[in-house]
Amino acid sequence: LTAEDCDDTDASVYPGAGDSEGDGIDGDCDGMDCEAGMLDGAYFTACRLDNDQPSAEAACIEAGYDGLASILSDTEQGYIESLMTAADLTGDGYWIGLTDRVDEGTWVWSDGSPTSYLDWHSSEPDPAEEDCVAISWTTYAGQWFDAPCSSVRQGMVCSQR
Repeated sequence: LTAEDCDDTDASVYPGAGDSEGDGIDGDCDGMDCEAGMLDGAYFTACRLDNDQPSAEAACIEAGYDGLASILSDTEQGYIESLMTAADLTGDGYWIGLTDRVDEGTWVWSDGSPTSYLDWHSSEPDPAEEDCVAISWTTYAGQWFDAPCSSVRQGMVCSQR
């Protein structure tokens, strides 16, 4: 997130302020109109943006985030789910930052966070070579699935730690 306040006329608009998707106000100065908020020092934003995984990662970084979200606990998973349901971002595929592109089967967060928490759907990850991960509402009730990084998904979840 930028270090500068983007609207000096409104005290409720500043980096890290939170944001409501679809209200036309960039409440957190990240240049995106998404659902966003802070949990225990980590800032998350969930956005509708049809993109492949590399483009979604680039969009997060361009907006000032560490990249696509790392989700480090069940508490964070629940918080992201609450952000997504608050804005009705409940489709079938929002990119997060987990990947096994470097070493097949070794899942790592793109921001370098430790990989100690995983929320795979029981049928995932599947044996196909699909190197990127998304959250699915339609098929997997908020759990994760792996998909080809080049596939286009509905949105993304970004984070800054």
